[in-house]
Amino acid sequence: MPTEIRLAPWLLLASLTATCEATKDLFAKRSLQQLSATRLAALLSLLTTLLLLPIVLWQGIPAIGPNFWWSCLLGSSLNLVAFWLYARALQMGELSLVAPIVNLTPLFLLLTSPLIVAEHLAWQDSAGVILLVIGAYQLNRRDRDSSSRLQPLIDLWQQPAQRIMVVVAFLWSITSNLDKIGVQSSDPYFWLLCLFGSTGIVLLILGRGLGPVRKYPWRSLSAMAIFNSVGVVAQMVALNQATVVQIISVKRLSTLIGVVYGAVFFGEKQLRQRFLGAALMMAGAIVLL
Repeated sequence: MPTEIRLAPWLLLASLTATCEATKDLFAKRSLQQLSATRLAALLSLLTTLLLLPIVLWQGIPAIGPNFWWSCLLGSSLNLVAFWLYARALQMGELSLVAPIVNLTPLFLLLTSPLIVAEHLAWQDSAGVILLVIGAYQLNRRDRDSSSRLQPLIDLWQQPAQRIMVVVAFLWSITSNLDKIGVQSSDPYFWLLCLFGSTGIVLLILGRGLGPVRKYPWRSLSAMAIFNSVGVVAQMVALNQATVVQIISVKRLSTLIGVVYGAVFFGEKQLRQRFLGAALMMAGAIVLL
């Protein structure tokens, strides 16, 4: 009798998050052809807030735990910087080359998760994270790198867009843990509403308002916000079912989709190396299951 294979709910949710994350990046990069990084980050936050607001109004405000407000203040402050840097990096570099650098987030989670939420990895989890990082390394290789195995790591420092994304990966390793605290202190929808709402308002002020909104690429912006909203809700729900590093590691499979998007929509090259890197990351995700 064949064994029935059932996928864990958190895995399905994290996979949905990965798909939405990559598609959100596609529409964000398209929108950045007409918008500054600051205004794009502000619009992403504000539009996501508007999409989440009806859900919160329908469900009502949940009971707020004692750790909610400090985690929201710290999380929104760090996300404010991370969102802007992320948009800036997408604007400066190729989608299939820059976006994969956030795969370093699980590596940083090895340090931040034990400190913030007291989650420690099993041996097999560590092996999965290592495969994900090796995959990100491979994705960053180029044909000329064959003479130096360290060249992809050197590029992380020498290329401005990639260097920025390393900082984003580190910031998100902190905010991912704060997300878990915030969700456990309220619920996924109210946490996201407060997080994106406060971040969007500050970014809007820093960007000196919205400017000429009639000229904005509203189709791309709307699609970006919808995919972001679905993705972050799936991620927050999954955080109640598995460890932070498991959720974020599977989420980073968005790189595989991003490589395809980069080739199809932006004509990006070096796909052989980048697909090999994506395959390594898929292996890492399987080890984490």
